Amino acid sequence: MLRYTSEKMMKGARVVVKTCLNVKADEKVLIVTDTGRDISVAQALFEAALKLDAEPVIAVMTPRKHPGDEPPYNVSSAMKVSDVIICPTTATVYHSDARVEACKAGARFLSMTGASPKTLAAGPIFADFEEQKPKVEKLASLFMKAEEIRLTTPAGTDIKAKIKGRVAHAETALCHEPGCCMGAPDIEANITPIEDTTEGVIIVDGSISVIPGVVKTQVRVEVYEGSAVKITGDGEASKLKEILRKADDPKVYVVAEFGVGFNPKAKVRGVSNIEDEATLGTAHIALGDNHTMGGKNTASMHVDMIVMNPTIYLDGKVVFNKKRLVV
Repeated sequence: MLRYTSEKMMKGARVVVKTCLNVKADEKVLIVTDTGRDISVAQALFEAALKLDAEPVIAVMTPRKHPGDEPPYNVSSAMKVSDVIICPTTATVYHSDARVEACKAGARFLSMTGASPKTLAAGPIFADFEEQKPKVEKLASLFMKAEEIRLTTPAGTDIKAKIKGRVAHAETALCHEPGCCMGAPDIEANITPIEDTTEGVIIVDGSISVIPGVVKTQVRVEVYEGSAVKITGDGEASKLKEILRKADDPKVYVVAEFGVGFNPKAKVRGVSNIEDEATLGTAHIALGDNHTMGGKNTASMHVDMIVMNPTIYLDGKVVFNKKRLVV
């Protein structure tokens, strides 16, 4: 039997398997990780599932190059026959077709992109997910009723898009029903814009999912007719431009998602994207793929960009400001 020295990590692992996933005896639990992560995270999750008399298995792959890249065939095959899938990986598997197929087969999927031992030992994994759930669901419901979203920040972000007819998602980290797909410690509401309608400017002053760390200098992204047409700034701006260029895929420039974080214990640290985008007082705007979350853009990657202190307008009315719903 595996042994662990950190009881703090085990407390977080128990939150994941019991609170977030409601793992039951004899369920087949697949933990997918990669060589870019600390294996102790997967081991702690394994042990926590084992103590519930489940049947856990750890699959270790090489890190995927981009968020949304497909896992190896032997891993995706295992995903299809699992009851529960937990993914503490370097790049998210959330946007992969393998995840979609596994959920169609009835798996409960929990993304833990960038998870480290600290993720299980302290902070946002110990948020009160049940308390935040009604707020997230309310904003998602408001998204579904609106025709247009606009997002502004003190740093200068001002961007809008049409969203009528798109499905919003309430990411509560509570994944209890077959086919459910969530992230942990993610708590957010998100929606995909109609792809050619996004217009405006994004000033990234938080983090970027494909670049480690918090941005040192703001990145300016100009958007026209749904796509990023100009990226300027020092440091991270050059890195982002190069990553997108190397993708050799024009669809990676399409604005894919608007999301708002609700986890009061999370912080933007540039270590775990799933924590950054969950942080209360942030929003994220993504470029690239959104076909697995209700959009129509299939691209080779999904890049989340975090902006700080957002105000959200729906059809011209403020619905979120200063870290809280105002309706």
